[in-house]
Amino acid sequence: MKHFTEIVPLVLTPLTPIHIGCGEDFEPTNYVIDGGILHHFEPTSLPLDEADRRLLVMGWTPPDGIYVPK
Repeated sequence: MKHFTEIVPLVLTPLTPIHIGCGEDFEPTNYVIDGGILHHFEPTSLPLDEADRRLLVMGWTPPDGIYVPK
C-alpha cells in the first residue's frame, strides 16, 4: 500500500526575521527595563493605600476628560 504522505528532509532560509510568540501581550505599562533587564509587573496589583490610589486617579485624565470608576 502506498502512503499518502511522505517525509522529505527540507531546509528553509527565511528572507525576513520570524517572530515565534507564546500568545502573551506585553503592555507598555506592565514592564520596566532597568540595567538591561526586563522587569514585568502588574500595576493593578500594586499595594496602594486609599490616599495613594486617589492621587493616582486624580493625576490621570482620560483623553475624553471623563473618568468612570469600576
